[in-house]
Amino acid sequence: MDSEAILPTLIKWDGETGPKKTEERLREYLKDNDEEFAEAPLARAEFLTQIARAQGLQGNFADAHLTIKAVKEAVEKAETEHSDDYDVILGDARRVRVRYLLEYGRLINSAGNPKGEYSYENLKNELYCFATESISSFRTASQLCRLGLMDHDILSPYLVDALHMLAIVDKEDAVSSANWTAKAIQICEKSQNPKTKNWLGSLLNNHGWDLFSMGDYDAALEAFKKAVDERKKAKPFNKVTLNIAHWAVARCLRAMGDIDAALEIQLSLPEANAVYVCEERAILYSLLSSKAKDQVEVDEKLGLAKEFALKALSMFKENEVSEERLQVLRELSV
Repeated sequence: MDSEAILPTLIKWDGETGPKKTEERLREYLKDNDEEFAEAPLARAEFLTQIARAQGLQGNFADAHLTIKAVKEAVEKAETEHSDDYDVILGDARRVRVRYLLEYGRLINSAGNPKGEYSYENLKNELYCFATESISSFRTASQLCRLGLMDHDILSPYLVDALHMLAIVDKEDAVSSANWTAKAIQICEKSQNPKTKNWLGSLLNNHGWDLFSMGDYDAALEAFKKAVDERKKAKPFNKVTLNIAHWAVARCLRAMGDIDAALEIQLSLPEANAVYVCEERAILYSLLSSKAKDQVEVDEKLGLAKEFALKALSMFKENEVSEERLQVLRELSV
């Protein structure tokens, strides 16, 4: 059973119900193919890695922890039973172990403090899990994947995933995060694996924000523009992520003082349910009011700023953004 190929057809993380429905589809597939999975324990374990991820995304950390524990046990059993079979040890067993490490690391990072001060509750006698283990898991996953690059970089998508997660959890500042992401981008650019190439859009977006937070707007803009190009080429094509990439370009242009260019992009993006687009339009129109040639134009720009500020305020969910950002919108909405 080619579980690695089957899983992407059943997984869809997007949307509030994405993880829940994904877990349901994965469990249904396991049930419908129970006899086949009984003969392929590593394939079943690979499915469980993604069930654990779905559980974690739903906040069901205790259940996810028990699921991922079952994956570990299955991999260790396979490695013991096939200790002399290098095709298994270096093939399916290694891939599933890498995916176990990725999801175990993600689970700890999602549930706890990245400095290791958080411990799980109600885990039925499980050991405390600290997020320092998360870093160790991602590092180990990346090391195992590098051994696989001799196999025509078949494990490179998981290597990139591990580096992407290290950029999130193993960092002291934007510089260290940018370094991890830069390494992942280099691997993507050299890889011939389409799954690895498909990571570029997300990585370039993340890299752009790291550079943005460092104040290197020129480099950030370059990264954001490259992200747009990659989103256009992505398979499957995703209009939402392309719009996000365009939004990032516009946000960077605003920071660089090119208000007209930024607004042109923001006006090209769909407004419906796009709270961040409305927020940016409000700010941009406010900035343009200071450049207006007469009072009529000033009133027009401020009126538009107020309109979009009110829309943004009505769409933001509780605790979605900082109080500082909300206050800016409140002042523009008066």
